[in-house]
Amino acid sequence: MGNNSYCNVVGIGTVKVMLPGDKILYLTDVLYSPTMRRNLISVPRLDEKDSEVRFRSGKVSIGKHGRIMMWGSKVDAFVETKVIPLSSLLSHSFATLGF
Repeated sequence: MGNNSYCNVVGIGTVKVMLPGDKILYLTDVLYSPTMRRNLISVPRLDEKDSEVRFRSGKVSIGKHGRIMMWGSKVDAFVETKVIPLSSLLSHSFATLGF
């Protein structure tokens, strides 16, 4: 993780997320750790999947092929996005971008 700490991963899977406009986003190869208090989204992993991540003035937008899929705002040392998990290995209803 970004702060050089570790956590145990007990599963890998796909998370189905509801986006504004009733769009569905599938996040693949998601790592599940029951000890994590927040869900983290890796910016380098988004880049590997050909997503576009833009930061500006404490805000972030995440898109693909010129279309914005989700956005968020800076909260402390993280950027928080509001998403609704439809089916997932994860237990929280928000995600945090990790750097």
